[in-house]
Amino acid sequence: MARPPPAGAISARARPVILSGLWHSRQRKGRAFSSTRDLIAVLNTVAPQVLEDPHFLERCLLLDGVPASVSPCDLIQSILGVQMAVLVRDSQTGFRIGLLIFIDAIDSAAVTIQTPREGLYATCTPRKGRAFSYMRDLIAVLMNTVAPQVLEDPHFLERCLLLDGVPASVSPCDLIQSILGVQTAVLVRDSQTGFRIGLLVFFDAIDSAAATIQTPREGLYATCTPATWHDEEVSRSYILDGVADEFVRRCTARMLRSLLPSQYILADEDGEFHLRCVLIGAGRSPISEGAYGLCDLAWKVLFARGYVVAAIVHRDRQAGVLVYDDTESTELVARRAPHLLKKRGLQLFDSSLFPLLADPADRDATLLRRLLPQCVIDDDESYRRRVLLFTGLDTQKLDAADLAHFLRFETDLVHTVEAVIIHRSEGLIVVVLGSSEDTMYLLQTPEETCMDTFLWTET
Repeated sequence: MARPPPAGAISARARPVILSGLWHSRQRKGRAFSSTRDLIAVLNTVAPQVLEDPHFLERCLLLDGVPASVSPCDLIQSILGVQMAVLVRDSQTGFRIGLLIFIDAIDSAAVTIQTPREGLYATCTPRKGRAFSYMRDLIAVLMNTVAPQVLEDPHFLERCLLLDGVPASVSPCDLIQSILGVQTAVLVRDSQTGFRIGLLVFFDAIDSAAATIQTPREGLYATCTPATWHDEEVSRSYILDGVADEFVRRCTARMLRSLLPSQYILADEDGEFHLRCVLIGAGRSPISEGAYGLCDLAWKVLFARGYVVAAIVHRDRQAGVLVYDDTESTELVARRAPHLLKKRGLQLFDSSLFPLLADPADRDATLLRRLLPQCVIDDDESYRRRVLLFTGLDTQKLDAADLAHFLRFETDLVHTVEAVIIHRSEGLIVVVLGSSEDTMYLLQTPEETCMDTFLWTET
């Protein structure tokens, strides 16, 4: 293979096109990783303290095609969040291979989906194999609900690609529609970076191989690696581990499903509604203060930001779920899980592991049953006397957390509110109270004190 023209032989404007386009796409996949040992040796000389962190590679990016005119200081000053940079010469090309160590893994992940500054480097790649730690989760999700029939082919991993650095705004449907030959796609959260890890299953191994040498559409994902990058025995263990995990998670999956109105799932066209959810379970302590308490700890402890669409707590206070307007609001919540357990004695479940598929029977259910969680309906027939429909509010702009706060501090309810649910597309707000006595109290409250409320009566 011919070497690329030396630096200076072509214009600065044309050079990145050649490096990141025709020439670079033909390089052996992962070529830069052959220099990792040399980079670590240099790092050990210039900054040995970095190696004291056993997980420092999770904050690293490998750079390929760094021009000879670029110094480590240039990289540190030009790329946000870089703590340290080292460079070694690539004798095959005349360019350099670089290792960037970031202060935080989030900064590292953000750089992988950005277009590199002209003349700085050709490509950047996360530590190869890091995404494979999520493989058992991806297999479990694939088997759980998305496409269990795929596992009938014992060699299906030969048709798979593992994606790293998938932005929170990208859904499984986006991947299927944007990449040729994809049969199905699943995503799970990367709690360290706020991005996602994805698994693409292709109809044919040829399509899978073709995707590995194509430049990804900007903003779709950072890197892709064949799922069989490890040897066959390791690949087989991914499947076995994923199948075992799926059986363990069934109970949690049923719990999440019971807390959510089926109307939400029926309206989920992109297959990512579960990624908008934060599922919290009782650990050493039950969930207190009902819907308001759930919103309060999400704001103060989990640092979740964004509009809350629903806050629902099971009547036994052993589980609760928050639903947000968008997936971006939930992506970094998992990083705060240890703080949640320490401060409140609760545990956080990763809802990305529990995709939700619509049950065709739900479409024939009555409106009330579609708008309420199954755990409320299954409680007893008296639930109708605890359900209120609120009117006179702008459902498109309302935050369920604000309504939960109002009911907690601006009214004299005896029991905690179990659920505040906003159905934006239907223009409806449903509140589940703790008792029928609280229902009668709100209905008798003057309009100037409380917004209009109506006891739900179904026709």
